[in-house]
Amino acid sequence: NPVTSTIAVNGFSLIPNAVIQEPIFKEYVILATTTRNRDNDPARNDTDFYVTKVGADGVESELTGFTNIFGGTGSERGAAIVQADDGGYVILGTMLNTNGKELVVLAKINSNGELIN
Repeated sequence: NPVTSTIAVNGFSLIPNAVIQEPIFKEYVILATTTRNRDNDPARNDTDFYVTKVGADGVESELTGFTNIFGGTGSERGAAIVQADDGGYVILGTMLNTNGKELVVLAKINSNGELIN
């Protein structure tokens, strides 16, 4: 279920696209969309996937937490995240190609939040 309230994560206020709660360690894996500005040009704003694993207090753990931003020069938006059998995560989202057409994206990250090619 999408979260509709703003949460504080690593000092940022985010409205998450999807959240997974890991009950054993009381941690959360959050998929959100972040906006970046390219070359300090307001016309070149784009969005990327923002994935973070934090404790119940909203702070990234030094041992098990991670924060990563994934995306290219276009606009990528996260939609859902699920935990895979191997402990990693699968992200579902969309991206705009260079022709402005929206495409579905399926990406895999490992348990440390690193993109798997």
